This record gives sequence, C-alpha cells and structure tokens, in this order.
Amino acid sequence: MSCSSTQCGDGLNPPTSGLHCANTLGCRVYDAEPNRCMWVHNLEHGHAVFLYNCPEGCPEIVATLTQLQKEARVGSNGVVRALVAPDSRIPTRVAAVLWRRSWSADAPDPTALRCLLRLQDQGAPEPELSCLP
Repeated sequence: MSCSSTQCGDGLNPPTSGLHCANTLGCRVYDAEPNRCMWVHNLEHGHAVFLYNCPEGCPEIVATLTQLQKEARVGSNGVVRALVAPDSRIPTRVAAVLWRRSWSADAPDPTALRCLLRLQDQGAPEPELSCLP
C-alpha cells in the first residue's frame, strides 16, 4: 500500500489493524500529525500508540501520555516500543491503540492505560519487534 493513501486500517477510528505502509514510525513523541498508515504498521509489530486530539494544545495530556509511553515494553535495541502522536481524526481527546485493541476518552486514565499496556504484543502478527528511536 502506498503511504500517500488515506485508505488504511480496518475502518475503526482509530484503526487497530488492517492495511498499512511498508514503513513504521520511530517510537518517540511527535508534535506533528504522522500518517496513520505508518503507525498501523507499528501496531502489527506489537508497539503501543498513544494519540491525542487537541487543536488548541494540551501540554498536560501530552505529558501524561509521554510518561505512560515510558512504561511500555522495551525492544532488544533498548528503545521503548510505543509512540505518542497527535491525530486530528480521533473522536475523543485521547486514545491508546494496540493491535486489535483500543481505549479512548476525553482525558487520560493512567490506570486504564497501564491495563492496556499489559496486553502489548498479544495477538500482534509480528510481536516483540524492536522500534527505531
């Protein structure tokens, strides 16, 4: 699939599986909205994706998600296997996604997000793969 396509994922919002780009995103914090088709590929590798939709800015939400990102599993290369990124298309202010699993709300819930992280790699077609920084 071409990474210029907007037709990726499984039809859910946010997508939890499905068609994706050949490349993945580095596991870090993004301030510009990346292509969804790339992070859907991250999901296939068992990476966690934390999303936020705050056009006016929400540094407190980003800080909470960034802290939770650090609690994700670490790859063999020492890089935490999760990313944080804006997504203007999610219907809530916050979402967290694993392969075929998602959680969303208007504010981060660290307890719920830690629960989701315990499921990291489960069911992913290519689990436990390292992530580029």
